[in-house]
Amino acid sequence: AKRADYGADVIPLQEWVVGETVRTALLVLMGAVGFVLLIACVNVANLLIARAAEREHEIAVRRALGAGRGDLMRQLLAESFLLAALGSAAGILLARWGIGFLAATIPDDLVRLEGVGLDGTVLLFVTTVATLSALAFGILPTLVASRAQLIDSLSEVGRSFAGGRATKRTRSVLVVAEVTLSLVLLVGAGLMIRSLAAVIQRDPGVRVDNMLMLSLRLPGERYSEKELVDRFFLDVTEQIGELQGVESATSLLSLPLGASTYNLFRAHLEEGEPEPPAGPEFSAQWNAVMPGYFQTMGIPLLQGRAFTDRDHLESEPVMMISQSFAEEMFPGRDPVGIRVRSWRDENLLRTIVGVVGNVRQYGMSSDYNRFVYVPRLQQVGLTPQAIVVHTTADPLSMVSAVRGVIWNEDPNLPISNIQTIEQAASDSLGQEKMIAQMMGFFAAVALLLAAVGLYGLISYSVTQRTREIGLRMALGANTSSVLSAIIRQALTLALIGMGIGLLISFAASRVIINLLYDISPVDPLTYVVVSLVLVGVAVVASLVPAFRATRVDPVSALRYE
Repeated sequence: AKRADYGADVIPLQEWVVGETVRTALLVLMGAVGFVLLIACVNVANLLIARAAEREHEIAVRRALGAGRGDLMRQLLAESFLLAALGSAAGILLARWGIGFLAATIPDDLVRLEGVGLDGTVLLFVTTVATLSALAFGILPTLVASRAQLIDSLSEVGRSFAGGRATKRTRSVLVVAEVTLSLVLLVGAGLMIRSLAAVIQRDPGVRVDNMLMLSLRLPGERYSEKELVDRFFLDVTEQIGELQGVESATSLLSLPLGASTYNLFRAHLEEGEPEPPAGPEFSAQWNAVMPGYFQTMGIPLLQGRAFTDRDHLESEPVMMISQSFAEEMFPGRDPVGIRVRSWRDENLLRTIVGVVGNVRQYGMSSDYNRFVYVPRLQQVGLTPQAIVVHTTADPLSMVSAVRGVIWNEDPNLPISNIQTIEQAASDSLGQEKMIAQMMGFFAAVALLLAAVGLYGLISYSVTQRTREIGLRMALGANTSSVLSAIIRQALTLALIGMGIGLLISFAASRVIINLLYDISPVDPLTYVVVSLVLVGVAVVASLVPAFRATRVDPVSALRYE
């Protein structure tokens, strides 16, 4: 029979497996790779422009001997393509190692790497990117070199002052572009790292320290009766609780913090409310727990009472709810004493006897989940799937003893998923850690490339200005004024790039808003720290050429050719 006002959503399998968050994360990482590629290409273009400026006399001689502009451009472009080919070959070799490294470090729930490899499609993509990069960033130095004035380049003036104002402006613009792209990447990495730090500090809702958990399933053919299942878990948890080094133990249906493989949702109606669509329903996670569960897990009791051994099949059906569920279903009301039923499934009125704290069921990055707890002793059909042990020492040191208790009761039971809750909390952030680490790595590479580019420009500028610096020092300029002038040049370029980068970052940060937790995409601290880091890098990158400039001998510089 059809139900009015109910429908279904059809979702492609790929979308269901990958998910929107994973897709966004991969796109952001792909963008970071693209930024690093652009910065590297800009660096190479800058070096080629400097080299072309130094070769102005050679190029002028070739033109004087009859070489056409097209011939010169083909020669210089061939050099760019050769660099791209060598770089691509080295990159492919590194990629073969990198794929194995990623497969070992990326969480299994983020992407599927089983079929990832260097196939023909990947090699075609690499070849295409290398070709386009060589063409796009090799054409600029080629144009600069081929436009050199023949007479000036052949003269001593041209040789002494290789690279005119247009060349210097071009190189400065490229360095500004490097700083801009680096700042955008640094802001993205900074936001990811700040977000990770914030989510680690979240309250998981359960006790994390000294907590051991494991999964096990009782075979139905040997545990077909509810009394056998209840007696097994009561006996086992009681014996584990008596072990030296154990504070308490309990069993439950669904483990928190993403450690469970079994999660059950049910819709609930308050007593007297009509069934939907006439009345409202409220969905919540359903968990069947044994007595002592909340004390063992460290989940605080906020109102009412917790379950006891007296909550069994012959007693009044009861339930407990989480604070988030109470706020949604009973806003401004005291839920204790109200009767509620899971109308599509159990369809049994249960009295709410207590309200407990919220729990992050699916991991530290998830929101607090709405929960309904029922006593396992009153529950038919849902068998506990896990045991949780609160220890007084290292929980992993108790694994052998806990196993011994379980296998002493039934030696044929398989035990799996043995881990600490602390480890489960950490594992639940595997995706966030990986993204932060990858973004941090790409940002560090970008920062290094930007520093190299800035150093190269300042160093080249000092070389070209040797006569000018010597003249200034001969006329009385002191060391500090020369030093400050060189550093000021680097800071000017860095500040221009940072200004543009901040504007782009403000706009681009919205792209990663779904990957951030408990932090704004325009977090002031991140932007300030990133800006200070870039200023510091600019100063450091300019110090070596600046100090070299202060050691220029005025007499030698004035004879410089």
